[in-house]
Amino acid sequence: PIDSLPDELWLRIVEYIDDHDRCFTWFIVRRASQRFRRIAEDVFANRVIRKNSSISFTGEYARNIFKEMWSFNDCYGFVGFGNYSPYPARFKLEHAPAILFKPAYFDPPTTKDRLIAKVQDEPADYERKIGPTVGNAHIVLAPRNRKKLINGSHFVRLNNQLKIMKIPSLVVNTTLQELSFDWRLLCQRFFHDELMLR
Repeated sequence: PIDSLPDELWLRIVEYIDDHDRCFTWFIVRRASQRFRRIAEDVFANRVIRKNSSISFTGEYARNIFKEMWSFNDCYGFVGFGNYSPYPARFKLEHAPAILFKPAYFDPPTTKDRLIAKVQDEPADYERKIGPTVGNAHIVLAPRNRKKLINGSHFVRLNNQLKIMKIPSLVVNTTLQELSFDWRLLCQRFFHDELMLR
């Protein structure tokens, strides 16, 4: 009987489900029983979330944060965007900055309730040569931008797909440059549209 198969074997079976059927795995296999829920979530946590996902703060959202910061905050030594300044034109021509976060670990490790994602690049990768420089991550994750981060939509790459969406139950740790969120709810929302089209 099926119930006699060990969890290890079922884990391997679910792992080999094609990437295009991740939606099926999440909404159908995962709901078959508590046992399959545990197995499916384990596969998603280790194979999909940890190895094949990222979150990016980029586009006009990131551009606006930088423009606000540079025109408002002189304590970092940035030159304001006045009519005399050459920086607005230069800034418009360049690509909007992007801050990339990738999974680091689950918290707590036993129940894996939340995923912790960390900035992946060194601050020097983001520094701009406009007077004294500060890493982009420090600017985007500044306390004054926390509300925008939590309420805004961001690029989420999951299972080789890219979508723009809000991050559920997002918490921003400014000091550690970390994000934490409910990854199960993220998967639920990410694959929902695909489920509706089936």
